[in-house]
Amino acid sequence: MAIKLDPKYASAYYNRGNAYLDSDTDKAIVNCAQAIKLNASYSNAYNCRGNAYFNLKDTKKADYNMAIKSDPNSAEAYNNRGNTYAVLEDYKKAVVDYIKAISLKHDYAEAYANRGKDARKACELGSCDLLQKIADIF
Repeated sequence: MAIKLDPKYASAYYNRGNAYLDSDTDKAIVNCAQAIKLNASYSNAYNCRGNAYFNLKDTKKADYNMAIKSDPNSAEAYNNRGNTYAVLEDYKKAVVDYIKAISLKHDYAEAYANRGKDARKACELGSCDLLQKIADIF
């Protein structure tokens, strides 16, 4: 109804895209893209579209860099970009993003869990300095 009342209401497209995220990824992408077209600095819409592409295992199209550029204080975007780096097995970059997410949102349990999991994976690959860095920070 909101879109019928105001077809230029970016938040309505974002909300609809977010609602489709788990059930119809293509519709999520289309709606988030429309929200971005209407508001090119809509961080949540970039993040949502990034999640849709991530769900499709298309890490090249994930929009987390644009989400962060639009809102450098988006803990969720840093966490999600970290997840993308982890899928690409770049655990160092993943951990750096999780640390940033935690610095922005101190009670972000998912980012803490991701940081620990991927720091361990990095250590298994020979980069145990990340575990020390985490210990030094906290």
